Amino acid sequence: MSHDTIVNTFRRRLRLERSFAGMTQAELGAKLKVHHSQISQWERGTRLPGLRSLCRLAKALGTSTDYLLGLSDK
Repeated sequence: MSHDTIVNTFRRRLRLERSFAGMTQAELGAKLKVHHSQISQWERGTRLPGLRSLCRLAKALGTSTDYLLGLSDK
């Protein structure tokens, strides 16, 4: 899987899961203790989260890191 594919899959799935959870970028940012602009950058694909943030994102959204990265469809 190419880097661009992973980035595009991640940003789309992050936005989708955040919407399913009924959270705004600001609400998710507050939950993760990051500024909402960080969530926006992740969703636009201009930046990627570090490993710790990726794990916290998955937990906050009730999904897996594999799903967010496109390594799993569950």
